[in-house]
Amino acid sequence: MNSLKTIVRILATALLVGRANCSSPPPKTQPASINVEHEKLFIASIGGKENLKAYPGWPTNERVRELLLDNVRQVRANLIGEFMRCRKYGLYSVVDSHHAPTVRIELTMDSLTRRGDTLFAPMTAHIHIAASRRTIKKSLEGVGVAPAGNATNSTDLHWLGHVLADYRRRFPYHRFVAAFYPSYPRQPSSPPR
Repeated sequence: MNSLKTIVRILATALLVGRANCSSPPPKTQPASINVEHEKLFIASIGGKENLKAYPGWPTNERVRELLLDNVRQVRANLIGEFMRCRKYGLYSVVDSHHAPTVRIELTMDSLTRRGDTLFAPMTAHIHIAASRRTIKKSLEGVGVAPAGNATNSTDLHWLGHVLADYRRRFPYHRFVAAFYPSYPRQPSSPPR
């Protein structure tokens, strides 16, 4: 009887040791594609607004133009807000130009084209990292879609205002900011009990 208990204990111990050796190692984080740890980020004003002037139907009235450009300026403000929200992951700080930034992010609106009820306005981000003296270029695809039932005339200011407001809402803020902090692998979900 004593030997049977000993055999059971040895088998149980062997199973536990074998099980412990088969467990997977803890997941590792992937480094950020644009490493800015402990850096001071500055997001400059959006450039390339002269491309908007080439768009057919762009208003000549200065006041109306400023109202439409507010949507483009709001993209920068929302991007700063997203960087501020995610700074705990990227271990960086967001500063203005007076606090000696070490990383400067410049956004440039490349073009403005219309297909159907969709306005395509891609941007290019130039990330200047002072410490390594490198510049990283990243493309951002931005689109704005006119609401259903809205006028589809591209020269209509009302239509253009709606589409630029939608562009501001749909801009890929999360995808752009995610390049600045490490990616954590998804944990496998446990089966329901």
